[in-house]
Amino acid sequence: LVLCFLWMHEHARINNLVGKVGRGLGSTTAGLLSLILLPVSRKSLLLATFGIPFERAIAAHRTLGGFSFWMMTAHGLAMMISYITVYPNYGCSGAYGLLYMVRWNVVYPHGPPLAGLIAWLFMVITLMAAQIRRSNWELFVVLHVICYINIFFWAVLHYQNFLFMFGLPLIMYTIDVVARWVSSTRETHLLAKEVITTGDSTLTVLKISKPGLRFKPGQWVLVKARGLSSIAPWHPFSISSFEGQHGVDTFTVHVKDMGTDTWTGRLRESELSGTDLQIE
Repeated sequence: LVLCFLWMHEHARINNLVGKVGRGLGSTTAGLLSLILLPVSRKSLLLATFGIPFERAIAAHRTLGGFSFWMMTAHGLAMMISYITVYPNYGCSGAYGLLYMVRWNVVYPHGPPLAGLIAWLFMVITLMAAQIRRSNWELFVVLHVICYINIFFWAVLHYQNFLFMFGLPLIMYTIDVVARWVSSTRETHLLAKEVITTGDSTLTVLKISKPGLRFKPGQWVLVKARGLSSIAPWHPFSISSFEGQHGVDTFTVHVKDMGTDTWTGRLRESELSGTDLQIE
């Protein structure tokens, strides 16, 4: 990331220091965004080689997202200041430099400034959507996917080199998605379902068997129950048992009921057969 900043800072074809710093910040943002998919590749060689728990990898993904937003914001502010201060030297008002930020017909030395602004707006929506992750998982997933697709699309239009920086992580993530899909199609059995009430909380306890699954207490799995949701069917839950507690390849998850109109509420009320679950 430091090399990204220094290279762009030195090679930016702009005559003022603020503009050079702004270009350097933009290149650093591209570097951060190119890394953001690596932590969420659950079956990647990176996590396996260094023994990184997926829970910590998710935290790294969120940290990279936060840093990317602030770097992108600093890049935009630096470029805005640069344009406002440069254009008066050519007989134009500073306001004309500000309007440069929303121009589309600019292709050198980067893509349209407006494309970068649109990518930033989708980044804002992504961070706002994170606030509803626990209360409305399905809406969070939909917004997350839509926003990230748009962030990368508009970022490539704004800075074409980003496509090459992002290419390898995208390939690795695609392979991971395929591997996870294959894993989810393997046989899974729901051995028991129990609804218990503790104080003001209602919990649905699922006892699940999935041959070949290795786990530790506190790790989590993605659970899909047939017929409960078609928009965002996969929901993450922590494993609440240790390996071997209920037999070979068998574990439990405790699902808190979040209300009648939620996925967890429908899970509590549903009549599931032994093969109605999938685990990833």
